[in-house]
Amino acid sequence: MREHVAEFGISFDYMTEAVIDYATGDERTSAFVRRFAEMGAPWNFGVDDLEGLAGEVRMMVLDKVRLADLHKRYWPNRPLDSMAFFRHYSICTLAPESGR
Repeated sequence: MREHVAEFGISFDYMTEAVIDYATGDERTSAFVRRFAEMGAPWNFGVDDLEGLAGEVRMMVLDKVRLADLHKRYWPNRPLDSMAFFRHYSICTLAPESGR
């Protein structure tokens, strides 16, 4: 993309490695991940170091936020169904490092 598009960013959601490894300590989260694997759509990798991942592909992190933090910000008085799950689930936006 870098060679053919002058300016771009990419946004995506991701889970931590603990979710992928069934290591959050929350059975509901593990059951959710297991259901995807049983359907033939397993999650194969999680991200614990977004900045490191971005650096490997010569990009920078423009924004990142955990879904639990978004929930607290926009619905502070509403209970969250699975706080453990949303502490491990994030969204982000990356863009090419400047000058490259």
